[in-house]
Amino acid sequence: MGAACCKDAQSVVPGEAPSRLPTLDADLRTSDSKLQGTGGGDSSHSDVEASRLFTLGQNYEKGLEGMPKEPSKAFECFLQAAELGHTRAEIRVGFYYDVGFGCSEDPERAAYWYRKAAAKNEPKALFSLGLCYAKGIGVAKDEVEALKLFAQSAELGYDRAIYNLGYCYEQGIGCAQDLSRAMVLYRRACDAGNAFARQRLGLFAARDGQEAQVDAPAA
Repeated sequence: MGAACCKDAQSVVPGEAPSRLPTLDADLRTSDSKLQGTGGGDSSHSDVEASRLFTLGQNYEKGLEGMPKEPSKAFECFLQAAELGHTRAEIRVGFYYDVGFGCSEDPERAAYWYRKAAAKNEPKALFSLGLCYAKGIGVAKDEVEALKLFAQSAELGYDRAIYNLGYCYEQGIGCAQDLSRAMVLYRRACDAGNAFARQRLGLFAARDGQEAQVDAPAA
């Protein structure tokens, strides 16, 4: 088994920003004028109400539409929307419990809500639940399960999952070390715009260059 996961970062690999709110907020951001329900196109009353609550939560979270920034009210709105089955609200509630933003920190509840959204094959939720297993947040630490969840998220094109999956293969976390596979995944993540994958590829290139110089015959 490879290196232990960094407990206070959002990614398995060292180097992610320790403040998780801006990162996840950027991941989940969509147009505030576009209401989304659970993704099934159902216009039932509960879906409409869930969308309304989710948008209201965004307004309280970001101080939009004349609303003050009030994390506790944002959390209440997201929680009500999540209880109505709104997938993005489920992820948001999981995150709030994860870091104790707008509510008391509760790792077990964070994992619970990530799992609810992950059951719907939502890539960000699969990734977040994978981090829980990678670090033992609210669940028993299980690097093999983390790898599986990163792989599921990566198959759906989520760049951070692709990057973390590459790091797992590079370090042998939850799997046998496979540098060739790691490089392929880093390139995929880099093509998707992941800055950490670009840095990792640079480190590989620098290391390979040094090895080439060492192996080169004397002139």
